[in-house]
Amino acid sequence: MIQIQLQAAGKKFQGQWIFRNLDLQVSGPERIAITGLNGSGKSTLLQVLSGFQSLNEGRITYSEKGALIRPESWYTYLGYAAPYLDLPEEYNMHELISFHAAFKPFQHTLDEKSIIEIMELEGSSRKAI
Repeated sequence: MIQIQLQAAGKKFQGQWIFRNLDLQVSGPERIAITGLNGSGKSTLLQVLSGFQSLNEGRITYSEKGALIRPESWYTYLGYAAPYLDLPEEYNMHELISFHAAFKPFQHTLDEKSIIEIMELEGSSRKAI
């Protein structure tokens, strides 16, 4: 399982600290809840944890089975999905799944057909919305 560790982490946005001196350790398959008011930095923290934004201070490390994961390999372990992220409109469902698999191969026994079944999209041929 992957482990993410923040040490004395800090992130600024428009000159204001969103969080500072944050120490946090998350290990899979642990579940955590991040709560707060709109604009309090929840999405920013998730983007930092997933490697999509960098810290202004402090350190983030990723490890698996006690071995550090090199920064250039983080993307193979992590993903980030949010309602405000766009999908390429020009791709149909099959093209979008293939595009995704080219960057991040499916785990275990998953393939395009099983992904479509899990999402209950059998028979759909419309373009991504």
